[in-house]
Amino acid sequence: GGERHLKLSLIIISALFLVLLMYVKIQGHLENLIIPSPASLKRKKSFKEERRRHIRRNARLRIRYQTPSGDGIGWLKNISQGGACLLFMNALKAGTPLHLEIDLPYDKDPVVAETRSVWSKGDNVGLVFDSVDRADLNRVFQFIDNKQRFLETVHS
Repeated sequence: GGERHLKLSLIIISALFLVLLMYVKIQGHLENLIIPSPASLKRKKSFKEERRRHIRRNARLRIRYQTPSGDGIGWLKNISQGGACLLFMNALKAGTPLHLEIDLPYDKDPVVAETRSVWSKGDNVGLVFDSVDRADLNRVFQFIDNKQRFLETVHS
């Protein structure tokens, strides 16, 4: 009766979920799908976890920046669809506008973004993108992903 119906429903849901995972993987968008673990469903998420909406990719790319107080060079630490973290010599007050240019090796055109700082701790500064061309941002992601695949191939 009811127990058999429940088991059948769970099997169907599991099968549909696997089909969805295969489709997403085939489409190359697996990094955009967040699958919670059973443990994470049970515990309450922290404020910081709750705010994070985009997957971050670690990167070490040279950046150039302009702020109202001056220009400089720094390093990209990580990046997502919503913002970035920079290794930065000076602390920036939250809300400081920052014109950012990300240099991609072997690409003469930098990725340009208008950002503002949202936090600063030590030599790390968190930025949110106010204006960035999504196609340009995807060039950064593609470079990072290709580099990661290359490194995995070399080390395997």
